[in-house]
Amino acid sequence: MSEGSTIHVLFVLTVVVVLGSLVLVPIAQGDGPLYTMTERFGVGLSGNVPYSISDYDLSGFRIGWYSDWRFTAYPDRPDGIEYVQLVGVREGNLGGSPAAIAAVASANPGALWIIGNEPENIWQGHCTPAQYATAYNQAYTMIKGADPTARVAVGGVTEPTPLRLEWLEQVLASYNTQFGVDMRSHIDVWTIHIQITPERRGSWGAEIPVGLPDNVGETFGMTIGHYTANADVNILKQLVYDFCEWMVDQGERDKELIISEYGVLFPSDMLDAQNPANGDQMVIDFMLGSFDFFLSAKDDVLGMASDEGRLVQRWLWYSLNGQPFPAPGGFNGSLFEWDDPTQPTIFGEAYRDYIFRPFKAFLPVTYKP
Repeated sequence: MSEGSTIHVLFVLTVVVVLGSLVLVPIAQGDGPLYTMTERFGVGLSGNVPYSISDYDLSGFRIGWYSDWRFTAYPDRPDGIEYVQLVGVREGNLGGSPAAIAAVASANPGALWIIGNEPENIWQGHCTPAQYATAYNQAYTMIKGADPTARVAVGGVTEPTPLRLEWLEQVLASYNTQFGVDMRSHIDVWTIHIQITPERRGSWGAEIPVGLPDNVGETFGMTIGHYTANADVNILKQLVYDFCEWMVDQGERDKELIISEYGVLFPSDMLDAQNPANGDQMVIDFMLGSFDFFLSAKDDVLGMASDEGRLVQRWLWYSLNGQPFPAPGGFNGSLFEWDDPTQPTIFGEAYRDYIFRPFKAFLPVTYKP
């Protein structure tokens, strides 16, 4: 989910997510890391707030890239921060004309383009596997035609559960059927979201991927009144390992994996109704625990060999400036007060304090399922 993502929380929490654009530097070959630590950290810029990325003093945050769930020819890039281009997809239709997409690609050579935002989710892209395969091919052809150096990525599914991996497998199969091409040869980068929510048909949460017949998937034990799994860092770790195993099975191990959106969606007073301050601490623990994991998790079998075996190359925290629930599109975890770009929240303060500790990079990770 994300900005604008619609996740039915308790009654109905409707939100929509769009995504933006990131221009990635050329990947260096060799034994060293692909990115500096700063380049790995990203944030989501809410479109529901009337501020640009330049309105925020990010000098103490070391943010390397951002997304606003859009594509644009002239992205705001204060201090050289990178921007990811994203073309929305809804029911198989691209959220932009061929001319507009090609013009932006030509103006931003070498950019990373994400095609779709949670394309399988009924609240977001609402695409069947065949519809998404068609839309991806259209976008890929337009972008690569305008800029052969562009890198094109699959839009992140809401969470890499077994049902959503099945949906992706059907996308790959449909692409081959429709175009006679192995879609994996048209994928430069993989992205996923990790928004931990239950999969039940006709209910709140991530619902069932469009086009699949199932009625229940992964629930993470979440029911009305029990939402703490949404901030469980061990579930996040397991989902990352699961997706990396899937990438290995697909022969895609040595492509980048970007967590193009993740965070805690539920308000702190829903995480702990008796003590919302404890809910705040759960968000902080989830955020900082995920940073430790992303920075240190390596695996000789599952990790990207050309990035020192790291499981994840980049990640985007949701969000920089989103409004809290119950505002439309409101979720938890914003680093700044939504109505004051000069005022960090307690989450922003925790983020900033973490960044200025010595990075725990290159240390062996203790968690592995």
